[in-house]
Amino acid sequence: VNFVSETPLPRPGGTVTLQLPMGLGDPIVLRRPALNQLPLLDLPIKRIAEQLGPENLVTLVEALLLERRIIVHSSSSAILTATCEVLAGLMWPLCLATVYVPLLPDALVDFCGAPMPFLLGIDSKMVGRAECMCEPHTIIADLDFGSIRTSRGSGISMGLDSWYESGPLGPRPPAPERPHSKLLRRVALALEGRDFQAAEKSTSLFAARGRKSATAA
Repeated sequence: VNFVSETPLPRPGGTVTLQLPMGLGDPIVLRRPALNQLPLLDLPIKRIAEQLGPENLVTLVEALLLERRIIVHSSSSAILTATCEVLAGLMWPLCLATVYVPLLPDALVDFCGAPMPFLLGIDSKMVGRAECMCEPHTIIADLDFGSIRTSRGSGISMGLDSWYESGPLGPRPPAPERPHSKLLRRVALALEGRDFQAAEKSTSLFAARGRKSATAA
């Protein structure tokens, strides 16, 4: 207890290295994210992003920001809970204010028909019953196949394009095209293991040289 209480909290973006008493074990390094960095998530973020794809991942984050009703389902409870935690973590620096149940028990499947915003994780075997009772325009993400669709209610599913339709049931407005495309490009570069800042800098320099050459000609 004394060892923990005497350990200083790292400053944002900094680290603190601890050596256990009597030289026991390797040094322990504590790191704290900077104020403009995502929180530390010990989760398979890359695997989840590759499974969903950049477009679907960005769509789900936008849906959370707009407080939509979201049902995520998978046959693997480990992938299901990890995906829900990753989505909640990507809300940073905002906090998830909706109903959040990363692994909904089978006996509580009726919660999928709740009228308020939520993020629910369910087993794939429960999807049929969930769709029969969920509200219109509820977003349903299939982690096993990496697809997203919306429900019209009463068990009728339709494409994600319906989420953009106008009407009294609360569809979302389309995201601004330029920042949306930029975010998709950055996610794709991150999945490839590339530094998106360096890639964008190279693209800007190439474009600037092209403009300069065209002006000189």
